[in-house]
Amino acid sequence: LSGPESTASRKSKCKSKKRQKKQKMKQERQVSPKSLEPTESSRPTLNPGLRSSEAVTPHSNFVKLQSFLAKEQENPGWVSRIERIMRSTKYDVSTGAIIMADVGLNWMDIDIRASGESTPTWLEVCATVCLVIYSVEMLTITLLRGRRVFHDGWFVLDI
Repeated sequence: LSGPESTASRKSKCKSKKRQKKQKMKQERQVSPKSLEPTESSRPTLNPGLRSSEAVTPHSNFVKLQSFLAKEQENPGWVSRIERIMRSTKYDVSTGAIIMADVGLNWMDIDIRASGESTPTWLEVCATVCLVIYSVEMLTITLLRGRRVFHDGWFVLDI
């Protein structure tokens, strides 16, 4: 074989290998409905001595309930109570009221300072109380959720 013929034959071999690779990848991607069905050996059982007709397959809600209960059991009672309080509607409404009150207090403080007067003590105390409430809330959330809290956009915005 001469030089150009050997080059052409190498190119055709290379192309056929690429085609074979593509066909193999297509076959791997295609999944038949039968291959999705569990086999006898893949079905979970509570007791390995049971026959296949007696196998027990847990329902997805069962698994969710078990993971929820496990999470509830790993937290002490006071942690669960605080989490429940912080997820309640009353907590959301009271937090919103505190925020609105703080906005009003800041508004008053800005107006008083703009007029050249000094801020009254009661206004400074109320603003400090709001700051303490915000700080306690953020500290509590951080202690309950740990590092996961920094993946929450609203928490990061509050910081």
